[in-house]
Amino acid sequence: MVFNRPREINEKIDKMHSCLGSWSARRLSLIGKITVIRSLVVSQIIHPLSPLPSNPQVIKELKDSLFDLLWNRKRDKIKRNVVIRDYINSGLKIIDIMSFKVSKL
Repeated sequence: MVFNRPREINEKIDKMHSCLGSWSARRLSLIGKITVIRSLVVSQIIHPLSPLPSNPQVIKELKDSLFDLLWNRKRDKIKRNVVIRDYINSGLKIIDIMSFKVSKL
């Protein structure tokens, strides 16, 4: 899906989809997928996205792409708001893009 967004964001999102596609072919554990999401994907997309006004459609597309990798393009097995929680609160500490973006402003 391509929405009305700057060219730089389009390039980063295309790169993100490419990275997710290459990692989805591997049989990673849940923690391995979260590590890929945190270190390779979110780190690439959050910097150019930070100074821009939030576009809910773009944020939804990003979240859906990340959770597609996490759950192998199947229905979520754990609610997203639970997966985002810290380990102490029975979560998996995956990054919530919107909260992370807001914290960088």
